[in-house]
Amino acid sequence: ATWKIVFGHHPLYTKSRGHGVGARALRDSQYTHKDVVSDGFNLEKVLVEGKVDVYFSGHEHMFEYHFAKGIHHFICGASIGTVRFHGGEDKNTDIAWYDQTKSKYGFVGVTVTDTDIDVVYYDAPTETVVHSVK
Repeated sequence: ATWKIVFGHHPLYTKSRGHGVGARALRDSQYTHKDVVSDGFNLEKVLVEGKVDVYFSGHEHMFEYHFAKGIHHFICGASIGTVRFHGGEDKNTDIAWYDQTKSKYGFVGVTVTDTDIDVVYYDAPTETVVHSVK
């Protein structure tokens, strides 16, 4: 296959304080929450070993993008009217980009060719580009 693309509901990386715990649980082999160490699902290792190029997810009511361990992470959860990070924004989590304009509703356009994947985040009411990644 030219591209390996995985779709999931929950993101592996997010600036959400509330959902960041779930992201770490999904991503890592072990994670800590409220001083308790628990086993995680280690999905990031599976994606890396499987040579996945792109991981699309939603769940967060925000647009986010992150690149980690060779994988592009696109979080496309702005199709709902309540634009927010669950539990607030985690200022300690580094994400390559997130929509600070907080578009109320949005969608993502994806173009795939043999050599490129272009992802464009749109504000739905105006259909203006909020961000793009090539």
